[in-house]
Amino acid sequence: DAPAGLTRAGRLAVNRHHVDTGRMPNWPEMERAVHPAPASVDPETERAYFEAQGPVSSALAETLAASDADLALHKPYLFWTTAALASGRTIPTAIWPAAHDEPALRLPAVGAALASADGLVFGSDAARRLTEQIHPVAHKRQIVLGVGVEPHAGDAETAARAVGIDDGRPWVLCVGRMEPGKGTDTLARLWAGYVAVHKPKHRLVLVGDRNIEIRSDDDLTVVGPVDEETKWGLLRGADVLVHPGRLESFGIVLVEAWAARTPVLVNARCAPTSDQVRLSGGGATFSDPTSFELALDRMLNDPGLRHAMAADGEAHWQRNYTWDRVCGRFMDFCERVVRFAPRART
Repeated sequence: DAPAGLTRAGRLAVNRHHVDTGRMPNWPEMERAVHPAPASVDPETERAYFEAQGPVSSALAETLAASDADLALHKPYLFWTTAALASGRTIPTAIWPAAHDEPALRLPAVGAALASADGLVFGSDAARRLTEQIHPVAHKRQIVLGVGVEPHAGDAETAARAVGIDDGRPWVLCVGRMEPGKGTDTLARLWAGYVAVHKPKHRLVLVGDRNIEIRSDDDLTVVGPVDEETKWGLLRGADVLVHPGRLESFGIVLVEAWAARTPVLVNARCAPTSDQVRLSGGGATFSDPTSFELALDRMLNDPGLRHAMAADGEAHWQRNYTWDRVCGRFMDFCERVVRFAPRART
């Protein structure tokens, strides 16, 4: 919603560009046309698909065409700003695909954009593996970077009062957009099944923008969006964070939970998040209602296990995902991309 033009954020110059069109009304129609067989879509349909997805900005295209920047970074692969603008640049270009296992990743235009890049950035090794399985880009200069996390202020008692759960019951937390693609509706059903059998003292708390209807009850509290301080307070007070999504390229809230010393339970069908849990020891995975109930029940009833998982997760965050570590690795990578990329390409 910020106006177009040049502003500053501390030492950073920010040049925002006018958006001609965002998500178009014909987007559902274009999804239906493309998703059944994306690898064989013709160029004109691809162009219409990405224009319908948006955001389209002729001003940004003009700026890139005239730019003498050291490096252009496009993120993620799914939008017009990458599919239409990453190829054919006269400056070094890197792409952060943020790839999910979905039909659009298989579009020829996506492969062409990735092939034209001088460098690729991945949030997780699973996202790298997925991208390389679909497109021949293993030879590209690349880095598995992740995302930096800096803990915010926020205490559990204040956060509990702010969202109306200060009655003394412990809670299990889920943070993220409430929509089918994020698995929130599935989590609500899994939780209802768990409650029916195990009668836990815990309640489930859902935090995030609401794009589907999920109703609160005695054991489920739907909060909606909260500020950062409240979110971090809820993370610190939760006994477990559940991350049910299957389509993730990294899972930043996992790292936030570990920075808050909270263990996690994630969907085993999501390679990026389950990889993070396997590498860190900071939680457990589930693949169906039975494994969900078994893993959650063990975690909720074993404080020592939760403490050990939380400590392992915190150590994983400190080793890999503090901003100092992430920024240092990212800048080193960008310098290598610029050093070895041709300054002009045809």
